[in-house]
Amino acid sequence: MDIELLSECSTAIQRVISQRFLSDLIRKPARKNLTITDRERLSIPEECRSNAAIAILDTRTNREEPPEVESLREQLHVELEHQLGGRSVFLQAEEGLFICLFPANNSPHWERIQREASRYAPLTLSISIGERSKDLSLVHESYRQAVRLAHVVFSKGPGVYYAADHLPYQAEVEYPHSSQNEILVEMEENSLDGLKAAVHSFYEGLYEQGVIEIDLVYLMTIRLVISLEQALAKGGSERYALPLLDITKTEYRSELEEKVYGILNQLRELSLLAKPQEDGNIIERSIEHMKKDVANTSLQQVAAQVYVTPNYLSMLFKSRTGRTFIDTLTDLRMEEAKRRIAETGSKNFEISQDVGYQDPRYFSKLFKQKVGMTPSEYRERMGRSTLLVSRQLG
Repeated sequence: MDIELLSECSTAIQRVISQRFLSDLIRKPARKNLTITDRERLSIPEECRSNAAIAILDTRTNREEPPEVESLREQLHVELEHQLGGRSVFLQAEEGLFICLFPANNSPHWERIQREASRYAPLTLSISIGERSKDLSLVHESYRQAVRLAHVVFSKGPGVYYAADHLPYQAEVEYPHSSQNEILVEMEENSLDGLKAAVHSFYEGLYEQGVIEIDLVYLMTIRLVISLEQALAKGGSERYALPLLDITKTEYRSELEEKVYGILNQLRELSLLAKPQEDGNIIERSIEHMKKDVANTSLQQVAAQVYVTPNYLSMLFKSRTGRTFIDTLTDLRMEEAKRRIAETGSKNFEISQDVGYQDPRYFSKLFKQKVGMTPSEYRERMGRSTLLVSRQLG
């Protein structure tokens, strides 16, 4: 056999052994009894046998790719393998995802590699780098750190990211209800600039304490969109087709924010079509809720019962009836007070408390402003009217 051909075959075999060994190393947590043979250790370039680290080079995408992308990815693969394969172990884990074991003491210039990859646009390259491992048996830790940096890439966009930068990581995040309410206010007030700012603020809040998992971001986003769709439906049966699957196809946070803004803007426009009739129904339902318990009702309680924000309900009362929510509530309380005066033997201070006023003097003053006489005068008049009616019937 030709010596040159034999040498090439030997090199190819060594590459396969080293790649298989690297695959075993990064999966070590699932294979606790992994032993490293001399042959496997020797298959790794000498510089990588100590003080090595893992870099993950990611060109994957969730989007529908144009036909030329596959060819570009193959060209980039060849170039990367040529640059990194000499003193490193370069492994294609799956289509578009590459794993590189490299000597930490003689690291490739990752920033330059990432910049030069821009020649292959629209293909993008992001590089996540774990911390160095002093021994091959610990390489899986460097790999785990590099995997986690994918969440940073999603948040910040394509680039080079190092686990050694100690970016804070959040395992759990509370759902930001207040941010959701702010978005709803902007949608109801028809403020496009305000809506975009509120959506951005929603995600700023999620990331305020550090990086979070991508799937958790998607989950929070889907919850946001569904909650707002329900709120805009005002408790009715009308529902809209939501492109929730599109949310999980976004590559980066900035793209997700644009997608969510577009979805919410569409929801806002659809809700406007049924707005006049819905607004009238909201006022009617609000008044019915107020009548059920005039003493203890409030703007916040009624708004929750008719599925709108307090600000929107207050604005709706003023624009649709010409009166404020408090004006309407006060009128309902006075009507209930008049009924109780006429039909019960309750004293004025008891009626005052029954309709929501703890101060009888304030109640008496307000009653006179609305009815034109004090509660006692009204009682006396109603008493005379009752007596007159009974005499006429007698």
